[in-house]
Amino acid sequence: MSPAYNWPGIAAERFANQCREIIAPFLDEYGFRCVRDHVTPNSASLSFADGDRYVALSLSFDPRDAPHACRVILGEGSLEMPECDWNGIGLWRLVDEPRTNPLEIKGIDDVDSALAEVLMQLQQAAPDFLRGDVRRFRAARVEQNKHREPYTIWTPDDAGNYVSRPDPASIVLKERYSKP
Repeated sequence: MSPAYNWPGIAAERFANQCREIIAPFLDEYGFRCVRDHVTPNSASLSFADGDRYVALSLSFDPRDAPHACRVILGEGSLEMPECDWNGIGLWRLVDEPRTNPLEIKGIDDVDSALAEVLMQLQQAAPDFLRGDVRRFRAARVEQNKHREPYTIWTPDDAGNYVSRPDPASIVLKERYSKP
């Protein structure tokens, strides 16, 4: 298999390595430690936590995840679904205009520039969150979640027709993370 054919795998590995070498030491200065480090042939995700605050970085080349991009989530609470989908926000939400979301990766060389941008955004837009001051983060999270609908569960009725109902866990999470 030629390197050009497997560029997503090479890019995912490079992303993980660059996160370990560049992002991890920066976050370490604020007390964040790596708690998740997962690399597959088409994706990479690393999460760093300090108490209940976390920074999660991910990259996926799955065709269903297009456009392929570096995503950075700041969160407070569990890293597990479905809670992390409600307790976190994209780093871009704290960035002053112009906002870039997400940082698209079209090739191996884009990994370095995307992570350089992530580091700059963390330094400039999230130092309060990293130090433990979550007021601005929570305000952005409330803004993100207040108009979101809870997840919907579809189940067949007695006639075999699918009916929807709100997911009870999602209702609780929406309530919890839609308040300052």
